[in-house]
Amino acid sequence: MKILGITVTEKLSISADVSHILGSCSSSIYALKTLRSRGIPAPALHEVALATMMARLTYASPALWRYLTAEDRDRIDRFYQRAIRCGFLPSDSPSVDTLAQRADDALFGAIIRDRCHVLRHLCQERPMIRYELRARPYQFALPIKDDRNFISRLIYKNIY
Repeated sequence: MKILGITVTEKLSISADVSHILGSCSSSIYALKTLRSRGIPAPALHEVALATMMARLTYASPALWRYLTAEDRDRIDRFYQRAIRCGFLPSDSPSVDTLAQRADDALFGAIIRDRCHVLRHLCQERPMIRYELRARPYQFALPIKDDRNFISRLIYKNIY
């Protein structure tokens, strides 16, 4: 079943989708090699790689990153390291986990900042509780309520 472009199997696994994404990113590597052989400068090559490969790798990561198996995360990380070794991404690029965390932060930051965000109703704000307590005429702490004890029953009956 496909949900928003992500293939989910009957076992609720997205490993097949990871394979598909890595396959399409491999085709991008071929295109990037072609661009590099035509003389495109490294900063422009990095921008093209970010716009194509990294956009595919991080698409829907806020929703799905936590559900990836360790094997799938490892496959994605190996592909990412290969892109860095080949020079398609800068050598000081953050890790894939960091990119996924940034995507999470960007999504939830947008939800927090925008009151009209489509996902805002899912994130309810905590109610602010203000206690307006009256001053006590005494400084004693009440005992724990115990229905077996006559004194505490009498105290709680007169208070409440």
